[in-house]
Amino acid sequence: MTLGAGFLDTLFVTRAKQCDTALSGLSKVVEGIGSQIFWPNLISYLDEEIGGEHCVVWNLSNERMNPVGSASWNGSDQSHRRLVQYTNPNFWRRDPGLSIARKEASDGASVIVRMDPRNIADRLIRETLYGEDHIGERIMVCRPRPDTTFGLSIVRGEDRGPFSKTQLDTFAIAAETLLSIIRKHAQICGDRPKDNPLSVARLPEIEDALQNGTPPMPRREAQVCARMLCGHSLPNIAHELGVSPETIETYRKRSYIRLKIGNKQELLLKYLGYC
Repeated sequence: MTLGAGFLDTLFVTRAKQCDTALSGLSKVVEGIGSQIFWPNLISYLDEEIGGEHCVVWNLSNERMNPVGSASWNGSDQSHRRLVQYTNPNFWRRDPGLSIARKEASDGASVIVRMDPRNIADRLIRETLYGEDHIGERIMVCRPRPDTTFGLSIVRGEDRGPFSKTQLDTFAIAAETLLSIIRKHAQICGDRPKDNPLSVARLPEIEDALQNGTPPMPRREAQVCARMLCGHSLPNIAHELGVSPETIETYRKRSYIRLKIGNKQELLLKYLGYC
């Protein structure tokens, strides 16, 4: 939706969507979870699919802004510099985009804010945070949680013009999944930086997480879903578990009904929520 007249042509707010088609392009981002290639893979995806040149990720906990990570498509330190600046209370507390996102996301849903930094009234935000790098447009998604609120901000320069409708639609579809992936990466890096949470070596752990989630999943359904998350095809799962492909399809359908989901993207979100 468009905000009031005071923000016309400056801030736009919408809700993140969910669709199965967005997951395919995110495979390399998922593969990088917990490793040093995560941020390069993330900005590569954002550049190719959304047209973003730079991204920063932060989490807000107990009114304290903490940096999570950043990346620039050209390998520069521009995003890192902006993230360091932004986490200073003199900046993030004055960000109208974050203020409105937090207000609009009061029901727990992820909210996307699109803004033209050149039209922001606050001079510090307009000129220092974005103007020095000639940023022409910014899109941000954040999702409030009781413990912490994660945010992803993506910008592009004036020379590339505004984000296209197709790019914005792609971001709206992928945003929810991106936040879950980033949250999982941040969690993993605190314990086992080189461990991929969706590797075959962690099948027992994934199965256990699914069996003890909400709602709990029967062992056979958990085995099938765990292998799907690791990228196994249904025929391969049938061969490994010694049952027919039709039986595997039945388990898949039952698990989707049990979890109230409709596609693999939502299964990934459920798993990331469990862990």
